[in-house]
Amino acid sequence: MVVTNGNPVIYETLDGVSAQEGSTVTFAVDLGAFYVAEGGLPLVYVNGQAIASADGLYSFTIEQESTITVGGIVEDESNMEGDGSFENAFIVRRPIDLLHIAEQVNAGNPDYVRGAYVLANDIDCKGETLDIIGDNSTENSYFSGCFTTQTDPETGTMSRHTISNFRIQSNDANYVGLFGTVFVDPSVQSSGLFYGIRLKDFTMDVSLENPSDESNLTIACGSLIGYGNGATMFMCDALNGTININCDSSYFSYAGGLIGWQQAFYNDTYGSFPSEIAYSAVGVDINVVSGSVLFAGGIVGYTATNYPLTQAFVHNSYSTGDVYGAMRAGGIVGGLGQYTSVSNCYAIGDVTARIALEPSATHESMKDYLHAYAGGLVGFAENDTIVNDSFFNGKTEAFTKSGEAQYAHKNPAVGGGNEAGYATAVAEKYIVFRCYEHLDISKIAAVKSTLKWDSIDWVFANNVYPEINYEPATTSFTTTLTVHYVTKALDNDKQPIQVKVEEKSSKQMNYFNSAEDVYAPISDVFAASGLPFYYTADNGFLSYGYYLDEACTLKVPYAFLSTTDVVFYVGFADATPILGTYNLALENNTTPLTLTFQENGILTYSDGAVLSESNFSYDGETIIIESARLARYYNGPIDEETSLSADFDIYRYLQYDFKVTLNNGVLSIYDGTYFTEEAPLTAVKELFLGEYYTAAGELYT
Repeated sequence: MVVTNGNPVIYETLDGVSAQEGSTVTFAVDLGAFYVAEGGLPLVYVNGQAIASADGLYSFTIEQESTITVGGIVEDESNMEGDGSFENAFIVRRPIDLLHIAEQVNAGNPDYVRGAYVLANDIDCKGETLDIIGDNSTENSYFSGCFTTQTDPETGTMSRHTISNFRIQSNDANYVGLFGTVFVDPSVQSSGLFYGIRLKDFTMDVSLENPSDESNLTIACGSLIGYGNGATMFMCDALNGTININCDSSYFSYAGGLIGWQQAFYNDTYGSFPSEIAYSAVGVDINVVSGSVLFAGGIVGYTATNYPLTQAFVHNSYSTGDVYGAMRAGGIVGGLGQYTSVSNCYAIGDVTARIALEPSATHESMKDYLHAYAGGLVGFAENDTIVNDSFFNGKTEAFTKSGEAQYAHKNPAVGGGNEAGYATAVAEKYIVFRCYEHLDISKIAAVKSTLKWDSIDWVFANNVYPEINYEPATTSFTTTLTVHYVTKALDNDKQPIQVKVEEKSSKQMNYFNSAEDVYAPISDVFAASGLPFYYTADNGFLSYGYYLDEACTLKVPYAFLSTTDVVFYVGFADATPILGTYNLALENNTTPLTLTFQENGILTYSDGAVLSESNFSYDGETIIIESARLARYYNGPIDEETSLSADFDIYRYLQYDFKVTLNNGVLSIYDGTYFTEEAPLTAVKELFLGEYYTAAGELYT
């Protein structure tokens, strides 16, 4: 029996199928995802004789060797409704629509690049291979529109739909996913929004065997998005999927179950573009087959931002997939970049980190990358990050080629991360707060009580893991923020000094109202609620920050997000010992350069012509100067790799935070980049006229 297509497009050929003479053969013709019959049904012939269809099935009696010919089949064509505007979105119904979108976006067609799309029904791709939408093959081959599921405009009820049974095979693209590259466009309504989309039953095979750019062999891959700049994924699931990645050993790559690289950004002209992942269920196995994947995570490979108050964050989501073979592997996020966070999440898959480098054969610059980090929630956390109110119920393993235990790190929460002061002089170590392991789901009431997760967000039942609650809320709740004012200072009798602000030792305010608000990092609360960054106590003490503990050791990161009642502690210290004017000790400088610390927490600094201001804080030991233009006084060589010009370093004139210590009237000021703790900018308190010395005792004239 032979099945062929009478048209030039051949779908499938089967040869050598046997059946007994006199028996009846019944079969269906599956045209796959991208072909259709011209007349509604394909034309089927047995030995040249047409046979009719009965409810899509064809039957005939075997009397001799038979050849079945199928004709009337053509390649499908997309005819999406809509024009791509937000008010008249493209309606996506069929697999061919996805191919058409990819073709147009990759060609840089602005109507499709910036278009709004609505997934109107489930799409079964029947095992076919889909093209990447936004493959970055040209400078305009990216996606800046929105892709959402269908929502009733009157009731707001969402009808979630699924794209299933597909493959993505890429050997030439750097950014790989159903959507390869996503860039938010401030001029496009809801740009970068992905809402209510499900992916299911898929496989991605990713490599760079035929790279379009030999100078860039980095890969960022995820089931929904490879690289997303400002993208938001809300109620987006990826289930029963597998990502296999083969990458180059000399370039770092990134892989995530939902997105490879999640980037938030701030632009002086257009403002803030955070990146949020919320209410997403992900069950994707990630297998690093070869090469150097620096970060891989069950939901996100790497989270990043270019601005402290514009966060990339993940919350109220979970992962069930296994993550294997990355250098830094996490159940939720592989690498938590500075100023980003994970909250109210859980992971139950196994996490395995692996390093293929040999310590003895590695260049000194690569020593940091000899370590394998496996974290149940996060593989590796950079400075000023937090993982909170989450749990892990899987297994973590870390392996190195040398087998040396000192290079293998595993932890049920965070595999490892940067110590304080790594990224900048003022950078804080990552925080793990209210996180748990191996919770007993047979006692779901105890689990709910431990996590303090709300039923508005989660559905709880015994013996099953919490499920995301996608139903509209029928109740509401309010959380509060309590702020206590504390100090380490003692009075003459060695008793703690009580500090008050406006005659109160604490204050309480509404933090979140589920009927009115959406969850957001604490930085948004500062901006929206009038929560001040700085306080002056009634006794004149100055505040030096918000903390999660009364001892003031866990400084609240800007990306911290909580769905429960919150307690903060504001630390206060007497700044009197540091107040006054200091002269910068700059060699061969004839212009008077002064810094003045004022009792209101403001630092003024002047070169005699321009007066500038910055905030400062003091915890009784260390001063922090915020957003100051002091790097301009650095006279060292220009780093030609990072500066725009070999003759002029514009970055020295930007604002940076500085850490400052005071010793015998001499300030040592450093940011960690231009000035270091070993070679700081120094300033001497203005006590008398005469000679000034550096912290090292060297005389400036």
